[in-house]
Amino acid sequence: MRKIKKPKEKVSFFLGILLYVVVMRVSGWGCIVRTVFRVPCPGCGMTRAIFSFFLFDFSEAFAYHPCVFCTPLVFLYVLFDGRVFGKMLDRVMITVLVMLFLITWILRLFCGSHINF
Repeated sequence: MRKIKKPKEKVSFFLGILLYVVVMRVSGWGCIVRTVFRVPCPGCGMTRAIFSFFLFDFSEAFAYHPCVFCTPLVFLYVLFDGRVFGKMLDRVMITVLVMLFLITWILRLFCGSHINF
């Protein structure tokens, strides 16, 4: 594996995400985009999906957001400054992840908030 650059900033980044998720979960607040614009964002359901994933309830995690199983790749990408598998494969990975999120978002916009895949 590659060397992690700026480990303090990376730890701060991940702790910030964790703090955000905990505050959102404890406070009961929903998605900010959905609250303001009345339209779900591409990541709506991801927080609940990650919680279910960590509780090993994979079917519920998938129901909340099908892209939940891609989050470890995103964390690796951020952790290693966008150089996880090599330049070309990283670009392909990010393109595929963005397409998966967009497809999921479009399907949810036009077919309902919880679609069965």
